[in-house]
Amino acid sequence: MKTHPITPPARCVLAAFLAGLLGIADASGQTIVSGGGAALNQAVQAARRDDHLIVRAGNYDSPVIDRGLRIDFDPGVVLQPDLQGLGFVRIGPIPAGDRLILRGGSVQAGSLYSRVMIDHCDGDVVWIGLTLPTASGFGELRVEGSASVAFHAPVFPPAQPRIGNGWGIAVADSTVLVADCPVSAPFAVTRSSLSLRDCQVVQTYNEWALHAEDSQVAILGGDFPGSTFNLGIYDLPGIDLVRSSLWITGGAQVSAGTGVVGLHGAIEGDAASSVRFDPSVQLTAPNAANPIQGGLFRANLVVPALRLAGQVASGTIFPVTVAAAPGDLVQVFVDLPTSALPTPLGPLFVRPGSLILDTYAMPASGAITRTYPMPSLPAAVPLVLQPIRLGANGELAIGPAAPLQIN
Repeated sequence: MKTHPITPPARCVLAAFLAGLLGIADASGQTIVSGGGAALNQAVQAARRDDHLIVRAGNYDSPVIDRGLRIDFDPGVVLQPDLQGLGFVRIGPIPAGDRLILRGGSVQAGSLYSRVMIDHCDGDVVWIGLTLPTASGFGELRVEGSASVAFHAPVFPPAQPRIGNGWGIAVADSTVLVADCPVSAPFAVTRSSLSLRDCQVVQTYNEWALHAEDSQVAILGGDFPGSTFNLGIYDLPGIDLVRSSLWITGGAQVSAGTGVVGLHGAIEGDAASSVRFDPSVQLTAPNAANPIQGGLFRANLVVPALRLAGQVASGTIFPVTVAAAPGDLVQVFVDLPTSALPTPLGPLFVRPGSLILDTYAMPASGAITRTYPMPSLPAAVPLVLQPIRLGANGELAIGPAAPLQIN
């Protein structure tokens, strides 16, 4: 089985921040596809790399896509199941260096299940606005052996009530980002890196909202509500970890299910797993004493602290003390003061083009003090410094900004 290196959660979270800024350039060739049926598959097979297909409304056979293209689906495009009643959209293999970008599109429910399969893609796959309706049996999205897959504003509704391994979304040996999803079926993640931004993942019957094995998961905001009904008498945790790490922030909410017998927390994991979260995260386990259970390592996210000398004379030196967890990497940015940019990690007072004052690798003491020359600036020009932390396990944290006043 082909695998890809697991991408650290911090990189996934940075990708999530940039998701809303995604810009797609016009492709080299443009083709209008209409008429339904086999027309879409025929156009895909005839297209050259980076061609642009615009698909008009209609019912089309589920396509097989194996190259970098841009495909825009007009409203009313339905990718329908084949004669056996299987809704099977297959993407892959996409060669390294190619980028497949899809906008819109609805996968019609078949008599057995609806399915989208993204398989062994070394190139990028981006699908904006995919709707995967629930089939009468199973609704499934599966990503395997793929290097970079992103879904923006998708709708993955939970499948019909079912028992056992009928997972809605399965990710294996891949790096996947899902952003701005108003409703999603449960996730099963294996040997992968998964990043979720502002998603509501619904726990259904005897299934966790998210189950991860040998994986790294980053959650930025969103809701993981527990099921209010189970076919068994026991509740279930909202998130279950096996040899996996979870980084969660941005006001995310995670709840355990409510069974007749309450044994579980909102998050559970074994001794080889870890969870890190900040005070904005809300964990609820109505029937358990502790919302986090199991032998997993748990820790609060460390927010970097910055201490300055207050007012500093122009042209002199000034000390800066940075505090964070041992092993962390902290960068301190310097800029003119601006209005705060709200982010899920807290207010940001600096911008991407801000000057980097310094980079600190935190020692065992958790603090470093260094001195810097103060630039010769007029007294009326204040500066603002703000630390951003990259933890040893890949988590990000923004520290409070500190003003540097020139006297």
